[in-house]
Amino acid sequence: MTAIATLGSHCALQVLKGAKDESLKTILVCEKKREKLYRRFPFIDELVLVDNFVDVLEPKNQSILEQNDAILIPHGTLIAQLSSEQIESIKTPIFGNKWILRWESDRTMKEKLMREAKLPVPKP
Repeated sequence: MTAIATLGSHCALQVLKGAKDESLKTILVCEKKREKLYRRFPFIDELVLVDNFVDVLEPKNQSILEQNDAILIPHGTLIAQLSSEQIESIKTPIFGNKWILRWESDRTMKEKLMREAKLPVPKP
C-alpha cells in the first residue's frame, strides 16, 4: 500500500489529514524536538525521527520510506532546508516534478519561468 510522507512543518497536518481521509498510510519525517507535538495526531501513522530535515537523505531513512512505498509531498520547508542537489538525490518518489523545485527555490529562475509562460510578474 502506498504511503504519503512529508516533512513535519507548517502544512504537514493538512497534507497527512487529507491522505488519511483517502485511506492512505501517513508518514511524517519529524525533527526529534517536535515529536511530542506530532504524536498527538491520530492520523499520523508513523514518525521518522531525525535531528534535522537533511537527515531524510540518510540511507536508513530513505529505506523506511522505500519499504512503505512512500510518495514524498514537497512544500516550502523541503526547499528551505535542502539544496536543489539534495532534493534531486532523494530516492523516494516526489509528488510533482522534483526538477522544477530547483526553479521554485531560485527567485530569478522562477521569475524567468513565469515570464516565459507569459504569466504576470511583479515589477522590480
